[in-house]
Amino acid sequence: MKKILLITMLLCIYGNADITTFEGAKKACEDGIGEGCHNLGVRYVNGQGVEQNQQKANEFFGKACDSGIAGGCYNLGLIYINGRGVKESYTKASEFFGKACDGGNAKGCEKYPLF
Repeated sequence: MKKILLITMLLCIYGNADITTFEGAKKACEDGIGEGCHNLGVRYVNGQGVEQNQQKANEFFGKACDSGIAGGCYNLGLIYINGRGVKESYTKASEFFGKACDGGNAKGCEKYPLF
């Protein structure tokens, strides 16, 4: 009985937060779910369902990285190494690739350290 109640409560809280949709990802990000923030970053970089906006993408990748999403940290590394919406910085890029690697992102490990 306790299991059923717990599952029902979790479905009520997160069951409607489909992070594959813009609204679902936005809600999830607002609720502190890093995967939602990462999804929004990808949408803004690629202009998927929203106007392409590098600054917003950077913001959402930052929130994802801060919440422990290694893919968000990796994307921030790419942003800094390429100077996309930020001043190019190999130091910052290396820092984010290191965080991505620490979080289990193999591509981050391949790029860390930069020098």
